[in-house]
Amino acid sequence: MVLRHLQPSFTGGEISPALQARTEASAYHTWLKSAKNMWIHPQGGISNRPGTHYLGSAKYANQSARLIAFPITQEEAYVIEAGAQYFRFYTAQGAVQNSQGSVLEIATPYSAQEVSQVQTAQYNHTLYVAHPHHPLHRLIRTGLGQFTWEEVPLSYGPFQPVNTDPARQMRVYPQTSTVQSQGVASSLTFEPLNYPNLMVYAYFNDTWFYASDGFGLNLGEIAQYFNNAFGSRGLRAQVQGAILTLTSAAEDGGEWNGVNLVLEYRSHFNGPADLTVTQTLSGGENAGTQTVAQAGRYILESSSSYFTPQHVGGRFCVVHTVPAQEQTGTLGYESVSAAIQTAGDWTLRTDGEWTGTLHVEASADLGQTWKTVKILSRSSGDDNFYTLGNLSDGENLFYVRLRSCQISGEAAYELGAESFIQRGVVRVLGYVSATQVLAAAERAFGSEEWTSQWAQGSFSPAAGYPACVFFFQDRLGLAATQEEKQTLWFSKTGNFTDFGRARDTRLATDALSVRLGGTRLSAIQSVLVGSRLLIFTSGSEWTLSCNGTFSLDSLVLEQQSECGSGGVAPVWAGSRALFVSAHGSCVRDFHYEYLSASYTGDDLTLRAAHLFANQRIVQLAYTQQPGPWVWCVMQDGSLRSLTYLPQQSVYAWTHHQTQGQVISMCVLPGASAEELWLLVKRAGGVYIEKLGARTPLSSTQIASFLDSSVSFYGQSAQTQISGLAHLEGQTVHALADGHVVTGLTVQNGAVTLPYAAKNVQVGLAYQSALCTLPLGGAWAGRKQRFIAVQLHVLESRGGKIGVEETRLTELVQRTHEAYNT
Repeated sequence: MVLRHLQPSFTGGEISPALQARTEASAYHTWLKSAKNMWIHPQGGISNRPGTHYLGSAKYANQSARLIAFPITQEEAYVIEAGAQYFRFYTAQGAVQNSQGSVLEIATPYSAQEVSQVQTAQYNHTLYVAHPHHPLHRLIRTGLGQFTWEEVPLSYGPFQPVNTDPARQMRVYPQTSTVQSQGVASSLTFEPLNYPNLMVYAYFNDTWFYASDGFGLNLGEIAQYFNNAFGSRGLRAQVQGAILTLTSAAEDGGEWNGVNLVLEYRSHFNGPADLTVTQTLSGGENAGTQTVAQAGRYILESSSSYFTPQHVGGRFCVVHTVPAQEQTGTLGYESVSAAIQTAGDWTLRTDGEWTGTLHVEASADLGQTWKTVKILSRSSGDDNFYTLGNLSDGENLFYVRLRSCQISGEAAYELGAESFIQRGVVRVLGYVSATQVLAAAERAFGSEEWTSQWAQGSFSPAAGYPACVFFFQDRLGLAATQEEKQTLWFSKTGNFTDFGRARDTRLATDALSVRLGGTRLSAIQSVLVGSRLLIFTSGSEWTLSCNGTFSLDSLVLEQQSECGSGGVAPVWAGSRALFVSAHGSCVRDFHYEYLSASYTGDDLTLRAAHLFANQRIVQLAYTQQPGPWVWCVMQDGSLRSLTYLPQQSVYAWTHHQTQGQVISMCVLPGASAEELWLLVKRAGGVYIEKLGARTPLSSTQIASFLDSSVSFYGQSAQTQISGLAHLEGQTVHALADGHVVTGLTVQNGAVTLPYAAKNVQVGLAYQSALCTLPLGGAWAGRKQRFIAVQLHVLESRGGKIGVEETRLTELVQRTHEAYNT
């Protein structure tokens, strides 16, 4: 009896072996056993993925890097190759070149290991770049193919919560004499891992000093050998339980910053180490650095040992209550009154018989510079003045004084101002000791007296820097430092560098900060911007919205779930957010459910768990057109793709492989579809490549299904195809005027075709394979003999089919059949 089985669609995608026996499932007829280098269309069909086009080689072949999209317009879009202390730039036409003809490059502070942690946010032609170990920077596109790179000049904050210990006080006063810094020891404290089946070699400052006699970790021996080797230089190792601590002498602590301790875990004496652990000393400061007193330089002093060298570059806020001010006196020919302090308002009364002009002068920098803000002129017989003024500043402190300009007679005056609270801001310039640092006044301080009302800046080497950057409601948003992992900061409205606020009230446009609460206080990992903020932490998911104008009074902060997110940046997929779980092997969606009036989501990897077992997702991307497809870069360098159309219940996974490892990816807008860019580590180096478009073609001569390929379209036919230096020595395939040529070897950056061709693509071959599940329903478990298979194809050419991978029959286009039938 001949039975027929129809698989009408593949929208179930590749499924886990744990589900393959579920023949009763209604979706069984849409599932696949395997789909390699294929993607599933939302209409139900499946096709092999296109190849990738080679666009350039990364700067280094043996260091990590990543790709960052920087689109300006649809016609002008850049991809940034971010590597060890550099950014390089590419467009769809290839590398952006400098005036010397080399790839345009700018210097950055990020190491090869740090670039994977960089988060970005774009505002018009500016890309803001955040990293937890470095100050916020921005990349500005100043012209076509022209860029500038700078640290973002944040001002007036933000700050940590105000000190609550009345015994811990600070004060600021002018530096009047030369100061000499004290030394601080550089140190390192960590808990080394113990592998009982591995021996340990130890190196310090690139010098070998220890090799274990047997397997396992002996911290006491390591400390003893370290002290014997380096103790004469002031270095010391100590062991407390399972913790190893290295310290330098205080006098030359700065010289040991950045020096590494390396532990090699080995199963054999020769060959590479099985595992290498590197730790770095930090926090040191050399003794004896002298700083001469100069104008505008101040001493910030603490009543207790508080400061470290890591406070340099950070800010402190010192709060004083300034009492009401009044200065009285008499001015004659070209003289100046004493100054009063004011928050902006001032009053002036004059008396006496005088003629000429008086100038009211104000200083916003503690008397360093002065500017005339009002001129009073009096002629003989005129009334004296009673006037008031406002300097229109809700945050700063001003000195106000009166200057006479060639007056006749004597002018009596009363100059006054009301009491106010002043939040002075100083920026730390240098380390002196645990109780003193050098500082510059960013906002004037109200007194030189001690105060317990002070706060440390939220961003500094000591406190850490924001790990997340975003824009919301015309504000720059930052989140998650080392010391404030659950805090978000927002700049003033329309002023992305100002994190200050008004003195006696809180304006709707003021900068503000928000701290998460809840039962699980986990570090913020990333923030996604939509109609409201979606905040992903390592243990929970939150939303932040506002009722009306965005201010503290209108904020609505709600915890939505407790799934937890890893360090992979989430993406929007239509109206839904997708994020990677904290353990890194699961993709979840996150969206608003109107029936429950709350946010909810599902595990999208549940049916294809085998594709993520013992693996970790390192990056997510989404392409709407063509697609919609979600892309995952895996830890082993392979790719996963998900056809994601939740409105039609389409969740179809496939997996992708190439002759190499995918390190990073990004998505750029294109003319007709979005472009997926890949950074791929291959045998010859690390390459920037772009996934080709799989659109209907009128001619098979320009189709390309080769990876890292180079195309040649000539006016005349050629047999020598060059430009293949990146594939030197490798076996490649070619499509020459529509015909497949195999077994070519790249020599001297070129291949020789067996015949001349005008339209040629040369690259690495890959295999696309589709395997269906065993027949279900009435056929499940029965012996089966296949006598025929019918395929419906579109825009296809050739292939192989069979019941076993080792016994495949080639699909040959017969001469009497029209193409595509």
